[in-house]
Amino acid sequence: MPRSQFAAVTLAVAWAAGFGVGRAAAQKAAPCAANAATARLEQQLFTMINAARAAAAVPPLRRSTPAADAARCHSEEMARRGRLSHAGADGSDIGERLRQAGAAWSRAAENVGEAPSIAAVQRLMMDEPRGQPNHRANILDPHLTRLGVGIARRGAMLFVTEDFYTPLHD
Repeated sequence: MPRSQFAAVTLAVAWAAGFGVGRAAAQKAAPCAANAATARLEQQLFTMINAARAAAAVPPLRRSTPAADAARCHSEEMARRGRLSHAGADGSDIGERLRQAGAAWSRAAENVGEAPSIAAVQRLMMDEPRGQPNHRANILDPHLTRLGVGIARRGAMLFVTEDFYTPLHD
């Protein structure tokens, strides 16, 4: 039976030096390219997440290209390394990766997972207990309004990153 793993992290940080923006925003990281199959999976998972929000009477998320770029690059890195992590190989966290991709944020959260399908990833995240700081809470958080989904494949497994955030300015 294939293994499935997941992890969640939430940052609610308002940095005095730019509230999540800084020099790194001017030095945007080159986006990782999705192939057509991966792009379809990312869109399907994005739609599944918004369906879960709708079922909970939470407003839909808007797609964020910078967050999708950051999420895809992080998923590719996790797939290369063969393990889940919220930290990049360079020690970066979601906040740094979002800034490097050009997103100015006031609150950010990240879900990472590994499973054989996007349905399995979504099921694992949504089956978590209610009212706890976990994947489900990130997905249903009404204060998070933007989402970028990134998926990379390693063998039969999908490495998934969901980067949520609230823009600094709307």
